[in-house]
Amino acid sequence: MKYVRDLTIEPYKGIDRGDTKYIPLGFSSDKLTDDLMSRKLTIITGQSEEGKSVIVHRAVLTAVNERHKVLVVDGEYYQEELIRELYLKVIGDDPKLYNLKKPNKVYLKEPKKHIQEMLSAWHKDKIYIISKNECDFNNFEEMFKVVSEAVKHYNIDLVVFDNMMSLVSSTQAERNAAQADFVKNIIRLNRTNNVHSIIVNHPRKQTERGIKLNMFDMSGTSDMPNMADNVFIVQRVFHPTEEEPDGFLHLDKNKLNGKHKIIPLIFDEETRNYLEYDNGEKVRMNLNWQNEGKQTKLGTKCDDAPF
Repeated sequence: MKYVRDLTIEPYKGIDRGDTKYIPLGFSSDKLTDDLMSRKLTIITGQSEEGKSVIVHRAVLTAVNERHKVLVVDGEYYQEELIRELYLKVIGDDPKLYNLKKPNKVYLKEPKKHIQEMLSAWHKDKIYIISKNECDFNNFEEMFKVVSEAVKHYNIDLVVFDNMMSLVSSTQAERNAAQADFVKNIIRLNRTNNVHSIIVNHPRKQTERGIKLNMFDMSGTSDMPNMADNVFIVQRVFHPTEEEPDGFLHLDKNKLNGKHKIIPLIFDEETRNYLEYDNGEKVRMNLNWQNEGKQTKLGTKCDDAPF
């Protein structure tokens, strides 16, 4: 009988993940989720300006550093702004690596030409960007067609949708249905092309800033958390005491084994990135754009950089 498996005739064969890809998010939660596995879906939510895109950018850079190909579908940044933001997170705040520009009243840091060349060599054939602000899509279907074609053409491993509210334009009455279709299409994309997707989504309602959300507070259909394999919630602490975390990343859903985790974070002004805070030490993300990179704790000995 079609679609019905008779276990007497076709017994259990055991789990075989075969061609599954494993893409690190870059936090200790990777040990619980077994990284971000292909054909799966992760949702990241949190209040406005509490660091959702910061977490996503770290995921992008971690994936690139592990030689995975990433497609960023962005609904907020213009392309040059997004690239510059990623570059800032890679090279930090060393003044020897920058030139300063002043297009108006505020100075902007621009990586020096030879630094840009090093960065380009590091991420060669690994980062691809679709910016909704610079495309003339008439609707979500047109955008998703381009995304699907790019995933196949470039053999993408990780797709990041940042953020769903700006990517799915619809009236309030239509929004839940539109977002449900959006997620279903992404799940189909994941399974068909053996990729992992991350969706960044805003909360349904604004509550007091700094308060940890429930995963069912996110905007759109209430089925969204049920459709995801992993749900992370970003929480910002706006007035921490000295040497205390100023943020948390909550793993609130983990379909692999049901284990949850709270990850203390410290925002690092040098790299404009969240660092994991482990037993009083900041875990820095070292990327091999200059030399061999690995996760290290601040204060431990590491190879001298060439600058």
